[in-house]
Amino acid sequence: LWDLFMSNPEIRPMMDAIGFYDSPNSLDHREYENAFTLFPNPAASHCTLRFKVDKTSVIQLDIYDLNGKRVQEVIRQEIFHPGTCTVSIHTGNLDPGVYLIRVEPVDGPIQTKKLMIH
Repeated sequence: LWDLFMSNPEIRPMMDAIGFYDSPNSLDHREYENAFTLFPNPAASHCTLRFKVDKTSVIQLDIYDLNGKRVQEVIRQEIFHPGTCTVSIHTGNLDPGVYLIRVEPVDGPIQTKKLMIH
């Protein structure tokens, strides 16, 4: 039933627009390599974040609730080297709801992605 739903050509663009990815293969390969992606989203017990780093950077990665309160520190001041980085995130301790994942390099732009927990 899910595959039938997702095969509707009107559904995939809407799901992509809200940041829903059921696997990294749901994106065009070139777009995926340059994207800041989170999958699966919505998530239950875990999700995977992929992002691109242009230069060696010290990065902080946290999860915030919609009130701006940090609810989970995922990575604390870790060094990432240039390329596509993959981080597995345990989300089983989060209550169902909407959260923001924030990737904050010491010397670069902050990236934020919406995470839905079911």
